[in-house]
Amino acid sequence: MLSILPADREVSEYLVGHPGIDKISFTGSVGAGKRVMEVAARNLTRGDPELGGKSAAVVLPGRGRRVDRRGRPSRPPR
Repeated sequence: MLSILPADREVSEYLVGHPGIDKISFTGSVGAGKRVMEVAARNLTRGDPELGGKSAAVVLPGRGRRVDRRGRPSRPPR
């Protein structure tokens, strides 16, 4: 299930710290990301922070661009 929940700090900390949450994805500042992961760590909740960026993205299998082992764009095989 995917839920996108913009919320204030109090609600966010409650959700991130809830034992029923399996995984967290966060996009925001480094300071806020540290706090999110600190709260999540109490329950050993997995997380994917995107810190300091403004271009969060989700790439699903079979979609998106191809990259080589170093993360550089590559062309599809011919």
